[in-house]
Amino acid sequence: MSTVGSFITGYSLLDQSEITLRNYPYPFIKNNVYNDLYIVIPSTYEPESYAAANKIAQSLKETKSLLPKIVSTEEVPQGEHNLILVGNPCSNKLISNELNTNKCIITENGMLKLINHEMSSTLVITGNLEKAARALSNYRNYPLRGDTVVVSGTESLTLTYF
Repeated sequence: MSTVGSFITGYSLLDQSEITLRNYPYPFIKNNVYNDLYIVIPSTYEPESYAAANKIAQSLKETKSLLPKIVSTEEVPQGEHNLILVGNPCSNKLISNELNTNKCIITENGMLKLINHEMSSTLVITGNLEKAARALSNYRNYPLRGDTVVVSGTESLTLTYF
């Protein structure tokens, strides 16, 4: 069980399996603090991976003095953590494990995929990282729901839910 309600205060119980993207930024922020959160980029990352991770980190910072930790796949500590994974299955082994594939996802669309585990959640950001990060970092303007969102469009983004 996890607490959720106001993303700042977190006051009601929510089973881990009930968490969807509608609850974002929960479970990554709980009671107005980072909830054991790591934003993970590939060890040999390309500039767009870091730019997407940084955009997401900036959007989560809000009133906090520090950004959430952006680390490489090798720097994630052992144990259960809430993770936002940025990149592609062929370059980020944690994404490959979560999506059960090592094939590159090459598309002009971005994808957000929330995967809930027993005690933690993982959010995969893949495909067109700029579009996916833009939608996620502007979560107040783009209504998120479900566990998978495909982000398309150019100037104005279109979200498709699965």
